[in-house]
Amino acid sequence: MKKAILAVLILALLAGGAFAQKLDARMAPGDFAARIGVGWGGASGGAELMFAQVDIADMIPIGFGAAARGYIDPGIFWGGMVFGAGGYATVHFGLTGLDLPPELEWVNNFDWYAALGLSMSVGTWGGLGISSFEGVSYFLNEKLALNAEYAYLGSFNNGSYWFSTFGVVLKF
Repeated sequence: MKKAILAVLILALLAGGAFAQKLDARMAPGDFAARIGVGWGGASGGAELMFAQVDIADMIPIGFGAAARGYIDPGIFWGGMVFGAGGYATVHFGLTGLDLPPELEWVNNFDWYAALGLSMSVGTWGGLGISSFEGVSYFLNEKLALNAEYAYLGSFNNGSYWFSTFGVVLKF
């Protein structure tokens, strides 16, 4: 799976170099984003609202938000159907403030993020647990991004579950 994620990131880098433009790709306070993805372990979707930002040296924005996520695994890889949802605190990191030469401006289009929260799963296995997700989005314009993500869904009573997806992000 790591090879697949690496391949998508390389394609995004190549596409970024070919269509480079300076974008405001950061997730800033007040931004609302919806995302959907499919991949190993099913499908997921969710929404996020950004509520704060700290700029390091007036160049590197670190954004903070809250997200809700839902997921479904039809049982292809784990042997049974699982549904789940959770709430998360999120942090985003971007390089939008760097003054890069024109041939490297595509780097500004990346948004890296991580989240930690609580989720509940039901189905073949499931339960309440601490969960996290992390990923990277590559903005094609200021509202649309390609996305690769990995999630770990813990359960206090039935073990853990993970999945990775590729998808899209729409920023409003």
